[in-house]
Amino acid sequence: IAHERLWRLEHSDVQYLLTEKKGLLDRAARLSSQTSSTEDRCRRLQDDLERTRAQVKMAAEDARERRNEQYLTTLLWIKEEEAYQAKIAQLKNSLAEEFEIRDEL
Repeated sequence: IAHERLWRLEHSDVQYLLTEKKGLLDRAARLSSQTSSTEDRCRRLQDDLERTRAQVKMAAEDARERRNEQYLTTLLWIKEEEAYQAKIAQLKNSLAEEFEIRDEL
């Protein structure tokens, strides 16, 4: 009887340990699956981040080009305005000289 009780205790211990082992293996499989899924999500996020960085870089380059174009256009307008002002000054001087000559005649 004692031998049978000992065998039952050992058998129940073995059953318990096997159940625990199966539970741990199942949990390990779930964690492995979750880890794999998390790694996939991390890779996708990393790819999204790289695409976003590239888009931001392109947008910054476009903005820089537009700003440079605006700057050059403004410089051109200033130069044209200076040329017009110089032409107006020249015409005023010519008119003044012409009126002086007329006054002398």
